[in-house]
Amino acid sequence: MDADTSIVEYFGETISSSCGYCKTTDPDKFTHGMWAHKLSTEDYNALLDRGWRRSGKYLYKPTLNRTCCPQYTIRCDANAFKPTKKHKRVLKIVQDYLATGKQPNKCAIPATGGDRAESHEMPLTKATSKSVVGTLREETVTTSELAAVQTTAASENKPKENVTHKEVCSEDAAKTSTATRQPRLGKKKEMRKQRALQRLAKKGIDAETAQKMRLAKVPQPKSLEDRLEQALPSKPAHRLEFRLVRSHPVSREFSRTLTESHATYAQYQTTVHGDPPSKPSLSQYRRFLCDSPLNEKKPSSSSADFAGFGSFHQQYLLDGKIIAVGVLDILPHCVSAKYFYYDPAYQFLSLGTYSALVEIALVRKLAKIVPALRWYYMGFYIDSCPKMRYKGRYLPSDLLCPETFTWVPIEKCLPKLAVSKYARFASNDIASTEDDTNIDQVAVLCNGLVTTYGALRQLKNPTVQDGAEVQEYARLVGSTCAKRMLLYRQE
Repeated sequence: MDADTSIVEYFGETISSSCGYCKTTDPDKFTHGMWAHKLSTEDYNALLDRGWRRSGKYLYKPTLNRTCCPQYTIRCDANAFKPTKKHKRVLKIVQDYLATGKQPNKCAIPATGGDRAESHEMPLTKATSKSVVGTLREETVTTSELAAVQTTAASENKPKENVTHKEVCSEDAAKTSTATRQPRLGKKKEMRKQRALQRLAKKGIDAETAQKMRLAKVPQPKSLEDRLEQALPSKPAHRLEFRLVRSHPVSREFSRTLTESHATYAQYQTTVHGDPPSKPSLSQYRRFLCDSPLNEKKPSSSSADFAGFGSFHQQYLLDGKIIAVGVLDILPHCVSAKYFYYDPAYQFLSLGTYSALVEIALVRKLAKIVPALRWYYMGFYIDSCPKMRYKGRYLPSDLLCPETFTWVPIEKCLPKLAVSKYARFASNDIASTEDDTNIDQVAVLCNGLVTTYGALRQLKNPTVQDGAEVQEYARLVGSTCAKRMLLYRQE
């Protein structure tokens, strides 16, 4: 058996008694799950593209057409991403704080968000008796932001009968003024322009070349990296550093900072989420954010600057102290953001938004070393939960079609989600993925024997129920993974 071979144990479908999004007392939250004893980074990347996610070593896939709050996998094209005005304001707030140490006024802080929880609770199974509660990446959307959006929409779509006489008169006057006012170039300005052209003509430069020279001097917009790495004064008030440490297998630096990282996590959970102090224990922290089934792998052709694929913690150090941590999986085609937590004392820095921008910049940096690694996976987009819509603001982004498993630009998906919370995004001319994997070809592991399900069936004569479970597993993970990963079967 190859050291990089994946071994999984399928649990089937479960229904949860609670939903962290709609907060209903009787939710319909159906999820398929499996335990990953070992998982290659290639297989996990492929599973993400089938709608799976992980919480520790537990993998889960929501049943979108049966669940109360459908969760659609979302990804952002990091290389094509351009920060919005809101993103730039957050970057400036952080830069100003580092330079001067002054906290921004409350009115200057963009509303970045409220309690954004992507949660999944692992059911009790034969493989483990402990629950793994997965609250995925967090951010907040405040009521002030929602009010601002609603106010803007209302002003843009205000019906005429609700407009006052004063507003109508002002609008008509503005239109009349705009219509009658014609742009006119003053004589002095025209004369200056002609003299400048004459001077250029004496130098052999025509008007067209002069225009190109003028445009060449126009400053280009700053890139995301320019804004993140903006120079600070020689003696700044604070210094912010980023440190990427491998969390599995546990690296020396990760072990050295484990206590400090956990303390920040406990502060975050108790303050932001209101968890009782006993809940974010060290064992719960390890199980949820440190344990990983992913195998460590580094391509032989990669440079020394590349840490390789696998599970990492990206630590944010302010003056040498850990104030935030991003939990990431670096995979062959993407960086998957699993969770982010921070010291609540620095909430004024909008670290949820800031961390997403830092992680997009990390993807772009890695893409220069591994060109195929260009995507930033943000977890699940939940349109039915307003607090989770913020992920659609990192553009360009795609949503995964739950029937064809193809990627569709989010702007084409939103109109369909406005009609129904469950939707097929791909066009009708694309066939639904009804995986026709022959279960006899499914790779299995039984009593240390690596074989196919067909060969095992001849030896053990499994029950019809067992065959139905293997067929469901193959359909959910896809043909490639079904033939490559080893499905654990008991005697």
